[in-house]
Amino acid sequence: MVIVLDNIFQRFDRLAGKIGVVKIGAQGDGYLAVAGLPNQRPDHARVAAEFALSLKQEMVNLNGSGACPLSLRIGIHSGPVVAGVTGRVAWRYDVWGRTVNLASRMESLGAPGRIQVSAETAAQLPAYYRLKKRRPIEAKGFGLTQTYWLEGC
Repeated sequence: MVIVLDNIFQRFDRLAGKIGVVKIGAQGDGYLAVAGLPNQRPDHARVAAEFALSLKQEMVNLNGSGACPLSLRIGIHSGPVVAGVTGRVAWRYDVWGRTVNLASRMESLGAPGRIQVSAETAAQLPAYYRLKKRRPIEAKGFGLTQTYWLEGC
């Protein structure tokens, strides 16, 4: 399992560097990345969407290579966060706040092979992205929340 996850996360890391997102970390089978940190950027939602679509395609490519078929769920939310470095020995750059929590809910309440985005992110995406409005979902700590499936460009 470690070899499989390492292979996947190395691919994701390459895409992160290419597209311009910052990997915050990986825990278990989860991968957390942000667009617009440490420097703000007005196109953060577009960059996050491009990264998500690239991750989805990377999994299609990986599954087509004859490896054990895997799927991923991706969640995206836009908003303010608190970010900083913690620790002295094994220091770590991390992010916290409601934005991170809702992005996590977008992922966990999503579906395999799908990219779920919040209404806040959807409103910031250029018109050429295909979004499919869903019925509001119950997101713990947030109540009924409007979401969209990001289906491509």
